[in-house]
Amino acid sequence: MNLTYQQAMQRAQRAYLLRVLRATQYNVARAAKLSGLNRTYFYDLIRKHGIAASDQALQRKIVAGIRASRAADLRHTHAS
Repeated sequence: MNLTYQQAMQRAQRAYLLRVLRATQYNVARAAKLSGLNRTYFYDLIRKHGIAASDQALQRKIVAGIRASRAADLRHTHAS
């Protein structure tokens, strides 16, 4: 493995941020609170790691699509 300690820490930090964002459905204020970080600092970190607002919007659309699909499946199951 040719990662420096700093590179490994950066990767771990980015993975953590994404995990917290997913857990809060990309609600940055809630993600910052959950992680125990100041919201402004949390925003700085997601920018630093290239987690752009467009990525967040895309993820919200994906999550919304999954929810809609699950809701349709539930309606179909209960209708049978």
